Amino acid sequence: MRAKILRPESVPVALLALAVFLAPGCDGSGKKEGGSANTPPAPGHPAMAGGSTAGGGAVPSGHAPLGAREGGTGALPPGHPSTDAMPPGHPPVGGAGAGSQGAGASQEGPEVRIGPLTLTAPEGWVRRAPSNTMVDAEFALPRVEGDPEDGRVTISRAGGTVEANIARWENQFAEKPKAATEDVNVSGLKAVTVRLAGTLGGGGPMAKGGPDKPNSKMWGSVIPLPATNVFIKATGPQKTMERWDQSFGTFLKSLKTGQ
Repeated sequence: MRAKILRPESVPVALLALAVFLAPGCDGSGKKEGGSANTPPAPGHPAMAGGSTAGGGAVPSGHAPLGAREGGTGALPPGHPSTDAMPPGHPPVGGAGAGSQGAGASQEGPEVRIGPLTLTAPEGWVRRAPSNTMVDAEFALPRVEGDPEDGRVTISRAGGTVEANIARWENQFAEKPKAATEDVNVSGLKAVTVRLAGTLGGGGPMAKGGPDKPNSKMWGSVIPLPATNVFIKATGPQKTMERWDQSFGTFLKSLKTGQ
């Protein structure tokens, strides 16, 4: 007896549909293998091994915890460098220096730009990071032999009258000396220069405190502007200040406007 050969047109449509539904690689919803959230991962997949990650998943047995930091929830492999350390020579992250320079102030080199004003430091002055947020720019005046410290030059801005600010400088000396002042004209701007000498106080509203400094000198200048005043203030031991005396006038005369 010969077997009957079924022709495609003789197979019921319902049976063909059932065969397609049960075919491997289909979950009945039209998703391919691996597309279903209920499909278990293949053997050897990291999620099948022991150990949990920082995000709650799993890693192979013996693998260092992912996302772990030295001193944190997990240890780095032996000999691994600390993730908190920066490479040698890398600049500090998150800011500059001890203080933050004011808006509109240049940040390096001999040139100082404050708003519409530009000044250029004389040769020998050493640019330093501002010591507090009230200072736009700062320089050191290298000390002469025998003096206990360098001189210091700061450029800053503040309001108030010229007279009130000069009185504030006078009160920074223990003797409360009367300032020697001179009116000058620089690049079309009127300015006042100030000279003081005596025992400079070691403290102050923006200072860190410390012992008084006898035999100190101050050279300063107040440059009034429409909205504020620009202050140039140099202080230091007597001999060091005398060494740099002529450079103060040079610095003031370097002032240019409209830059």
